[in-house]
Amino acid sequence: GGLFTLPLLFFVPFNRTPLLSDWAYITALAVFCSSLCYVIYFGLVVKVGATRAISVEFLVTLVAVLIGAIYLKEVITLIQLLGGAFVLVGCVFILGLFGLGKTSAPSIQ
Repeated sequence: GGLFTLPLLFFVPFNRTPLLSDWAYITALAVFCSSLCYVIYFGLVVKVGATRAISVEFLVTLVAVLIGAIYLKEVITLIQLLGGAFVLVGCVFILGLFGLGKTSAPSIQ
């Protein structure tokens, strides 16, 4: 993602010229944090399967909204609450929690 947005830096006005340390921090975030997330995610896919692993991705938006509300004092709207409820219910069905949703497929013989 960082490589695709890099050309946009030429169109953003800066108050000062970025220092070498600024570029080092950006590079560290792009390389290490992104790669660490991919390693963890694909390790999760191998360990629990793609269906369960993708449910983690669904919850990212819900967590981001909650963090925004807690730390940035953003107001949570009714549509966000409804959307969050749909995400949670969808994850419950996808993961087969509480005996809901997912059933075993019949065996083919």
